[in-house]
Amino acid sequence: MKKTYKSLLSLACSVVLAGTAMATPPSNLSRVLWKYKTKAAIHASPLVAEGVVYVGGLDSTLYAVDTAGREVFKFRTAGAIYSKPAVLNGVVFVESNDGYLYALDKAGKQKWKSRIGEKGHLHYYDYWDFYHSSPLVHDGLVYVGSGDGHLYAFEATTGKEKWKFKTGSVVRSSPKLHNNAIFFGGFDGTFYAVDAKTGKEKWKFKTKGEIQSSAAFHGGNVYFGSRDHNVYALEAETGKFVWIYSSPESWIVSTPIINHDLVIVGSADASKVVAIDAASGKEKWMFKTEKNVFSSMVYSEGVIYFGEGNAYNLADEPSFVYALDATSGQEKGRVKVGGQVWSSPMVSNGVVFFGSNDGHIYAVK
Repeated sequence: MKKTYKSLLSLACSVVLAGTAMATPPSNLSRVLWKYKTKAAIHASPLVAEGVVYVGGLDSTLYAVDTAGREVFKFRTAGAIYSKPAVLNGVVFVESNDGYLYALDKAGKQKWKSRIGEKGHLHYYDYWDFYHSSPLVHDGLVYVGSGDGHLYAFEATTGKEKWKFKTGSVVRSSPKLHNNAIFFGGFDGTFYAVDAKTGKEKWKFKTKGEIQSSAAFHGGNVYFGSRDHNVYALEAETGKFVWIYSSPESWIVSTPIINHDLVIVGSADASKVVAIDAASGKEKWMFKTEKNVFSSMVYSEGVIYFGEGNAYNLADEPSFVYALDATSGQEKGRVKVGGQVWSSPMVSNGVVFFGSNDGHIYAVK
């Protein structure tokens, strides 16, 4: 992904122009159950809660549809939505590129909104700035990263700012909680651990590339990817380096997932998914895809699901969502949909939900 947006446009013109385990997985990923049409591409990942699928689109709208594909509500913001919503006690939290974090009730009515960035910060960092930080709700607080370079903590009931932590660039990584600390990365190339209650820095670790990936935890370590072509393992308590896995000339944007002692993650430019030994950092298996993997994996009952897309083609094109055995990497199924899939899937009651650049929310099995 070292090409500039300008060179990408020239190239494109010349050729014409990823979770939480839930219920039982599909036995064979092969068919579309339904699709719901929106008005623009979808990069954000869906959330399924109490029988409702929530997902935001580039048309600035948060959609809520039931698991049969029927509309529950639509909520319009003033900016594109690139992040996954969060739901707690019937309240839906969603970030928008209009610079606000919103809290909605079950009917889609606004309860509050809080500013998380000045309008001057509402821009694309580069062409591959596909995702925004997704909110995390814990112990009465909502945490979210912002394009103004901060991680924010707000009171969940009122939207009042509790604290904010300043980094050196935009924050697209989603905050993750572990042992009373919040872990996240920034486009300043730094991975941070901060106290969940106070926002005080516990430690930080510098990489050589922007960090879009979010954290995963296992055995006392924290794992994440960087645009410097590497997956890192650090001690979660101290930030001490444990190991590094390199995927030459390929960004690691995907967020890792853990299956027993395996760290599984997508490698964007290399068009592959790899499983890495959590203790040693050595590759255990690899699966090649047709296109680039920006999507993060979702794990359900021994199976992982993820999407793909062509990151160097501005025109949309049909792409696959895959199902792999999480232990062996063997393919269990795939389904082709009408657009590229940057959205990370969600699995609920044997159905896989995701968004696509063709503007549809899909349910497949």
